[in-house]
Amino acid sequence: MSGQRQVHALVDLETLSSRPNAALIEIGAVLFDPERLEILGSFQTFVDARSSKAAGGDVLFGTLRWWLRQSLAAQQHQREGQRGAPPEHEALAALTAFLRGSAGPDVRVRVWALGASFDLPILDAAYRRHGLTPAWVYPTHRCARTLLHLLPKEQWLPPEPGLVAHCALPDALRDTRQLLHVARTLKLTLR
Repeated sequence: MSGQRQVHALVDLETLSSRPNAALIEIGAVLFDPERLEILGSFQTFVDARSSKAAGGDVLFGTLRWWLRQSLAAQQHQREGQRGAPPEHEALAALTAFLRGSAGPDVRVRVWALGASFDLPILDAAYRRHGLTPAWVYPTHRCARTLLHLLPKEQWLPPEPGLVAHCALPDALRDTRQLLHVARTLKLTLR
């Protein structure tokens, strides 16, 4: 499979828990070309929190309290997103369709997240609780945080003005741009 073409996607979640079976409320993903180091597309969906909890998604009081300490813009973004949000299984199916449709049938998807212990294990657990198969396989998980810290923080891209933190797609775009910047700066090949 080493000669197989690849696309990479960085995902970001917003959740109601920090546990591996966390209830989802939003998914953002950015597809990028690992060779040209360019963004190819993006995906965002809210997830009906009640459907995620009903399917076995965990809700922690501490996480709810954490959300109350976030910016009013982030809180409003999440409140508005919950109106008409699809059930969790539909949101996960839409993410899979986006990644598979963007990649094509003969292309392997590698999936990144900012940290190896949060977004990807939570997504994998959500797919399992609905009996769905993600567009990636476990060995293709990648940790963006590890790669970012190969470059001193003072050489990172400056924060984007007006970015509202804790909104899945803007966070995924920020993290992808930072990842591509580090790869270009250090002349790294992403695999």
